[in-house]
Amino acid sequence: MGVAGFHERLYEIVRTSGITQRDFAARMGVSVSVQRNYEKGLNRPNSDYLQRLHEAGYDVLWLLTGQRNATNLQAEENVLLSLWQLAPPIIRYAVFTLLRDDYSHFGQSCQRGPTDNDSTP
Repeated sequence: MGVAGFHERLYEIVRTSGITQRDFAARMGVSVSVQRNYEKGLNRPNSDYLQRLHEAGYDVLWLLTGQRNATNLQAEENVLLSLWQLAPPIIRYAVFTLLRDDYSHFGQSCQRGPTDNDSTP
């Protein structure tokens, strides 16, 4: 599993969906309390819920494993990912630091480092 757990990634999906938790739960066919329990890690959703997430366009592979499904990326994201993978650790570190610091100006946080396997200077 990736750095964040399943329930943390699900929370991120809901938070960035642009709709309320109540509306998200309704779209997924569950009650708000069930949705809340999924996001808190108290329960795991069944396959029907995961199927509805997939049908709504969410990356279920990422939700389950923490690894993005490259086939779901936009063309621009694929280019960025390719460039990231080719970049030496020092460049990854610099880019990550720049993005992290930029996000902090908008009240968002980015907790993860450049990659789990990279050494940073």
